[in-house]
Amino acid sequence: MNRPTSTLKAEALALIEAALDVKFRDDALRSALQAAAALAQPQSAAGRSHLEYEKLAPGGKLTCKANPGLLMRHGRRDGRVWFFRYRNDVGLEKELKLGAFPRDLSVAEARVEAQRLRELHKSGQSLTLTEPEITYTMMDLCDQYIAEYALGVNAHTGEPIKRSGKEDARLLRRHIIPHHGQTPATEFDGDTIRSILAALSNSAPREAQKVRAVLSTMFNVACGRTAKIAYPNGAWLPQDHHNPTDGAMAPAHTAKTFRPEAVQMKTFLEGLEKEVYGDALRLQLLTMTRVGEAAQAAWAEIDLNNALWHLPSARAKNKHGYTIQLSNQAVALLKRIKDAQPEGTEFVFPAPHDHTRPVAKANAIRGASRIRKNAHLPDGFSTHALRHAGLTWLKENLCPLDVRNAITNHRTKAQNEVVDGGYTKTADFSDLSRDWLQRWAHHIDALQGQNVVKLNPTRLSSN
Repeated sequence: MNRPTSTLKAEALALIEAALDVKFRDDALRSALQAAAALAQPQSAAGRSHLEYEKLAPGGKLTCKANPGLLMRHGRRDGRVWFFRYRNDVGLEKELKLGAFPRDLSVAEARVEAQRLRELHKSGQSLTLTEPEITYTMMDLCDQYIAEYALGVNAHTGEPIKRSGKEDARLLRRHIIPHHGQTPATEFDGDTIRSILAALSNSAPREAQKVRAVLSTMFNVACGRTAKIAYPNGAWLPQDHHNPTDGAMAPAHTAKTFRPEAVQMKTFLEGLEKEVYGDALRLQLLTMTRVGEAAQAAWAEIDLNNALWHLPSARAKNKHGYTIQLSNQAVALLKRIKDAQPEGTEFVFPAPHDHTRPVAKANAIRGASRIRKNAHLPDGFSTHALRHAGLTWLKENLCPLDVRNAITNHRTKAQNEVVDGGYTKTADFSDLSRDWLQRWAHHIDALQGQNVVKLNPTRLSSN
């Protein structure tokens, strides 16, 4: 017996909407299902489609004739929320909040709950909510945090939210998702965090601190405690949810500092000649910048005619752009690199397989690691040790603190808060910075030429 087309279409629509209620990551498939749902929806049908609920704009509301009492509101703060509307014994209209869409209740679940409440109301029984099944797991939370916050953009400025977004993603995918991915997010508590941190504390105390920091940020973001992103569907977790990292502290960790000895610096400098990323490491050493700042430098930032490198705030660790005075040696290095590149090359050190992008910071770090291992240098000899060596040399040679800060883009409390900072923040240390960086470049040359000389700190000369 042939079944009516309307019946078949209704069954198809039910299957499509059931598929839309399932969580999956294929955006193309989801878009196709939404389009199919719109086509399958009868023009005269009184029931609302899944797509209508999903597309409800902020400030709007939807009722459903096929499901009397079922109501959705889209609040600008809470997102899309289901309600059941009814009249009490004296005829006053009341509303019962059912939960958020789609976190607490899908379309199908909201319809079932509304039907159950209608039957209770008709029989004169008190209206009580069915406790929704918790399905928002730590995997869901981590994935949403990575996509919308760690690797997302600021809702107001359009700029990337976190410079350390990739590191956040690495920490969550390594330490949280594999072991706790199926744990309901609201049940991930302080005891669990303490056990994670304790397991890391002995072998990787710094990693433990990073894990705690990203978890703390993630739960604050999940509860809507940031203005950096929009929440079109409301906060991911209840806004009054307690941050489980409170009271779960990582073991104290003191950063280790390593100052290379003169013979170790000479050995490292010799290794730069054979290392594919040696020029990037040499630029970092000459300018006392961070390895990522040097490795990802763009030609647009550099003024070779005036021996200046303008590092933009977007690439500075502390978000304060500054100008680096280039020594004669740094200018010569950059000119040699530029002359060897095709005209129009954007970056000083382009990625090996994609010249439209700079080389990854990690590649330069691995280059330093290769030099260290091949030359049997101490484990503490890292790219940061190069910056530490430069700063230590400046201090030992009596370079003033303000000049050292101008060279390294460090900002002290005096520059930001106290009275002296208010009067002297416009002081210009460009000439002094250039002089001391030139002295440092001469010192590096002396090390490499086996002629280590401690310069006279009272004589300012760039020759």
